[in-house]
Amino acid sequence: MKYKRPVSYFKYSFLAIKFDYIQKQKQYKNIFRKAFYYVIWSLM
Repeated sequence: MKYKRPVSYFKYSFLAIKFDYIQKQKQYKNIFRKAFYYVIWSLM
């Protein structure tokens, strides 16, 4: 194998982008949850 096939390259890059997107969503959810708890805690 001298070169990678474009199809597999695109497939892998798509998976990488998808994985990155999922990771970012988890990060945002964690931030949102922390902010939510902080607001509730400050109101008590």
